[in-house]
Amino acid sequence: MEYVQINKDIQFSRIIHGMWRLLEWDLSIDELARFVEECLEMGVTTFDTADIYGGLMVNSRLGELFASRPDLRNRITLISKAGIKIPVPESGYTIGHYDSSYDHIVHVVDDTLERMNIENLDVLLIHRPDLLMDGREVARAFADVKKAGKVRAFGVSNFYVPHFEHLQEFCEEPLVTNQIEVSPVCFEHFKNGMMDYLMQHQIHPMIWSPLAGGKIFTSNEPKYVALRDTLNKIAADHGTSADAIAYAWLLKHPVKMMPIVGSGRIGRVMTAVDALDINLTQEEWYRIAIASGDYEVI
Repeated sequence: MEYVQINKDIQFSRIIHGMWRLLEWDLSIDELARFVEECLEMGVTTFDTADIYGGLMVNSRLGELFASRPDLRNRITLISKAGIKIPVPESGYTIGHYDSSYDHIVHVVDDTLERMNIENLDVLLIHRPDLLMDGREVARAFADVKKAGKVRAFGVSNFYVPHFEHLQEFCEEPLVTNQIEVSPVCFEHFKNGMMDYLMQHQIHPMIWSPLAGGKIFTSNEPKYVALRDTLNKIAADHGTSADAIAYAWLLKHPVKMMPIVGSGRIGRVMTAVDALDINLTQEEWYRIAIASGDYEVI
């Protein structure tokens, strides 16, 4: 396993496990503990969640895990998020909306720690850009929860360069990551300047939906079929699987992307880990990039 130093105190495993769909896996607490153990055995030490996942209940389920196995908390790097309010009965909200206010961030941190039966988070991310965001308020919340020992470091998710710079301007410490969507069919952050910005500032992004939510392997849309054919051909040349090649495509980029594997099947996690040993050529990388038609080489 490779590890990425995101600040002087914290490192992420190059492959991150995501808990978004945890409740769908229907695992008992013992089964979940074994799954986490198997991830750790492969060197996957970093786990991603969010306050809103599972209708606010994923973090509660993780709390059951940590209550049963408190030793696991000290063996992992734990990331969660704040900034989205969702309309579920427990929340009392009628529409989904963003909230990056001081009060909401502090509340979410306290609620997350209580639900998860833990004393602190390693990293807190602002989940999405808030049109009403005041960087001064966010920075004040960050400073206060860090001073209280509740969060060690901070980052963002789905931010563009102006959003990132706005918030960074007011923060006492550098934001440590931006969790963004990238895949061989999603080039948004290559085109909008974020990838270059991250390279310039030596910030390493977490990558959500690295396999386009599985569509790369299940959709019959022409662009996915074309990409799948290309991945299969390159996989045959390397003696591996198409999904391993898709992960290797992300891992080759010098920004040191950290893909999030959101599966409850340990074999899927193993495939991503194995991709660390695949070295695509420059030509192979571009064959994949242009396969879907979403990116062109002129």
